[in-house]
Amino acid sequence: MFKSMKLATKVLSGFIAIALIACVIGVVGIVKIKQIDDADTILYERAAVPLGELADIAIAFQRIRVNSRDISDATKEERAFFEKRIADLQKETSEKSGSFEKTIITDEARKLFGEFKQAHNVYSGHLDKMVALIKQDKASEAHAILKGDAMTASQSEQALL
Repeated sequence: MFKSMKLATKVLSGFIAIALIACVIGVVGIVKIKQIDDADTILYERAAVPLGELADIAIAFQRIRVNSRDISDATKEERAFFEKRIADLQKETSEKSGSFEKTIITDEARKLFGEFKQAHNVYSGHLDKMVALIKQDKASEAHAILKGDAMTASQSEQALL
């Protein structure tokens, strides 16, 4: 049958076949590019953005540690400043932690983050005790907590971060 066709018909059918193949390749390419775009968006929202939030949490944690050290050595006039900074940084840590927690996709990461939250709560409890003691002009007792239980709790939290 192919031998009995005219040359023009053969060439035209060849071009049509090539055009159909090109259309199939184009459609498959467009579909796959859309899938890649969706996967990239998920990767960005679930991996890149949370890393920034985790870095913000780590920075706030380190700033809390510095301010907790400074409040124990501060004068009465400076204490309110450090107390407010610690409270603000703890609030920032809580906000970023809540935002970060929403992006966790694996069970292992969820477990590790749960351990981090527990360690953070323990450390926050020691900070609250320290601030309360400093308000009562018991800086030496607050300093003892800072160098004892609070240091142990902060090292645990830092390791989880």
